[in-house]
Formats: sequence, C-alpha cells, structure tokens
Amino acid sequence: MKIIDNFLEEEYFKKLVDLIISNKFAWYYNPFVASETEISDSLSLWFLTHMFYDSQVPEKILSSYYSLLLPLCDKIEIKSMIRMRANFYPNTSTLYEHQMHTDKNFSHTAALLSLNTCDGYTKFADGTKVDSIANRVVLFDAGENHCSTTTTNEKARINLIVNYL
Repeated sequence: MKIIDNFLEEEYFKKLVDLIISNKFAWYYNPFVASETEISDSLSLWFLTHMFYDSQVPEKILSSYYSLLLPLCDKIEIKSMIRMRANFYPNTSTLYEHQMHTDKNFSHTAALLSLNTCDGYTKFADGTKVDSIANRVVLFDAGENHCSTTTTNEKARINLIVNYL
C-alpha cells in the first residue's frame, strides 16, 4: 500500500472537483455497496456511482467525461485499465463501515483518490485505515479485502477509483 498526499496538481484537482461535485454531473443509484446482503442491514447503505470506463462491457468508455481523467491515468502509469468510476457515499448520522470486499477476484492495483475531506475512510483487512483527505491517493491491491465508509461530518464522501494492471 502506498499513500500520496497532494497527488494531483492543484489546478487539475480543482477542475475535477468542480465538475464531479456539481449539479451538472450525473450520478447513478446503487442499492448496496459491497453485497446484496447489506440491503437488509440498513436503509442508509446505498450509494451513487458514475462509471467512466469498464473493460467488461463492449463500449468500454461509458462517460463523456472520460477524457478529463486521462491526466490522472497517466500519472498512475496504467498498463491495462479494468474500471474507472466515481463514488458518492451519502452522509449518515452514524459512521457506517461497509462490508469487506474485493473489487475483482484477482490481484490488481486500485488508485483511490479522495475528492473531499471528511471523517470517512478506507479500511483494509489488517485494520489499517486511510482517512479521506482531499487530493490524497491510496494505491493498493484491490484483489485483497477492504471496505469503504459513509461520512457524518460532510454532505457526502466522494472519491474516484481506478482499477488497473
């Protein structure tokens, strides 16, 4: 695992944030975060996503904003992209840790970039927690167990995640 603060140049990071945290950006509802069993746990366990790229669908590029993320992709030196999306976890009155999961069932790298600072975090199987701090990226093996959280001190926890080889 590697954590890098101030990952993107300030001007480019601001451009991403201004777009993604705006009323011009389309978000799509997901009724659960890690698995369908979470649905029965709480009414607060939904989240929103915006898929930019998915290698498992024929058209692969799924968003007109995909090209805006190419400088981010260049910075992390992707050999083969698997998936790229934005996540929006809504505020909850209690901080909720979602179920542990893997993004894919094989070893690969994920770059998780926090777009805002909040009390949410990403937790790993060994108990390590990486706080959500704006413009912080954590690089990790997303084939290993990890989980996300909601936030209690901001309207939402928002991040970008790129899964790649």
